[in-house]
This record gives sequence, structure tokens and C-alpha cells, in this order.
Amino acid sequence: TDIKRFNISSLTYSIETRLQTIDKLDSSKTLIISVFGMSRLATKKFGIDSATIRLVADLQKKHPKNVLCLFGNPYALKFFPNTRNAIIAYEENPFTLKYVPQMIFGAIGVKGTLPVSVNGIKAGTGIQS
Repeated sequence: TDIKRFNISSLTYSIETRLQTIDKLDSSKTLIISVFGMSRLATKKFGIDSATIRLVADLQKKHPKNVLCLFGNPYALKFFPNTRNAIIAYEENPFTLKYVPQMIFGAIGVKGTLPVSVNGIKAGTGIQS
């Protein structure tokens, strides 16, 4: 499996960096987009800044084959309305950082449902593998 990893921090984020990163990616491959450093506060947009929201939207537009992994509150999906495939890990900790990639690549089975309705996706929607 050919895997390329990119890390763009909102602290060093620039439009040039975003465009360069998007141009490097092969749009025929599945793109895994992970959002880290989220907070529990809805009033603070769960710690997701506007630069991250723009980056994810741009990546999803250029790469329709994508999976969005949120390491935080499922209500944060509302900031990513073009999401078709998502994994909600609820927390960023050693356990989720170890097992989410294994779920994506099929090393372990997945059973989960969305506990809330968001972006037109009904609560209870999910997958079992």
C-alpha cells in the first residue's frame, strides 16, 4: 500500500501551503482526512478553526474518495457538510490513535452508529464490518 502522510497545523497554515498540499495529492486514491486537537465546547466550534474547515472543504472537493476522521464530538460534522464517509472517534487518545487506522484499513471490524442527527444524516446511521 502506497501511503503518503501530510500534516498541516493551523498554526503554520497558509493559502500557499494548502494549495501546494492539495496539488501533491493523487485524486484517484482514497484520501483520509483527520481532524485533531478538538475541544468539547460547542461555543468554540469544538476547537475547529475556519482554516481547518476551509482545508477540509477544499480536500473533499478535489478528492471525492475521502474519509473524514473526527477525534471529537459528532456535532462537529456540521462544519463539514460535504462529508459522505466519516469516522467519529470521540476522543484523541492512544487507543483511538491506534485503532482508527486499523478500522480504516480493515485490520479490525467496525460496529458503530451515529448517536445524533447532523447534516441530514440521521441518528442511528452506521456500519458494521
